[in-house]
Amino acid sequence: FATMDHPRGLFYDNNTLWVLHPPNITVYHDDNGDGVADRSKVLITGISTDQVKRRGADHTTNGIRMAIDGWIYIAVGDFGFVDAKGTDGKTLSLRGGGVARFRPDGSELEMYAYGLRNIVDVCIDPRLNVFTRDNTNDGGGWDLRLSHIVQSGHYGYPSLFKHFDDEILRPLADYGGGSGCGGMFASEPWLPEKYRDALLTCDWGRSKVFFQPLKPDGATFSAEQEDFLSITRPTDIDADGLGNLYVSSWQGGQFKYAGENVGYVAQ
Repeated sequence: FATMDHPRGLFYDNNTLWVLHPPNITVYHDDNGDGVADRSKVLITGISTDQVKRRGADHTTNGIRMAIDGWIYIAVGDFGFVDAKGTDGKTLSLRGGGVARFRPDGSELEMYAYGLRNIVDVCIDPRLNVFTRDNTNDGGGWDLRLSHIVQSGHYGYPSLFKHFDDEILRPLADYGGGSGCGGMFASEPWLPEKYRDALLTCDWGRSKVFFQPLKPDGATFSAEQEDFLSITRPTDIDADGLGNLYVSSWQGGQFKYAGENVGYVAQ
């Protein structure tokens, strides 16, 4: 369809593909429907740091997801970005991780939430509740956190979570060690009833996809965790229009390995 360096997040809609490939976000258009992009446009530049040149895109900006409000949400890792710029000339910077968002034409780039470490994805339900499974495994009590993300909220990383937790929005749950990766909110009528409105999250370190049952609790939710799927090093999960679920695995991969027989996608 198209080629680019280290794509980290993407989504497809109506013959159009948005791709976050640090340090840019680019939109590709397949005008004649032949499965190959005919034209492209860079929407946002600088959505990373110079670390992407030194060690690749790990810990920089990651998944993107369009919500029903028309915004595209960006999962930002703890390297943040220094001088991101959208199509309307608006600039933005962030030290540390969080959630940013922009319009599909690359305009109105803005911060949505702060104080996360290395989130890889944002999961958004039909009522615009945003959830993340944060890869916060620094040790010393910094563990894997499931959070309900609200606009302008601060979630404590790196300086507030341990000793000033009355100044932050606390996570829904802390699951100890792990490596949170991709996820989705599966609002899919073709799935079994239990999972038709389900938060599903991948944990690379535990080789699991988890189902997170949520119950309303005041202005937020209480969360539980159940095993959904055991699969080697899952990195992401998504669904097609028929309700089939797809999970990507990084089986056989290493940080600097680029040979054959690495990874697969399971349906």
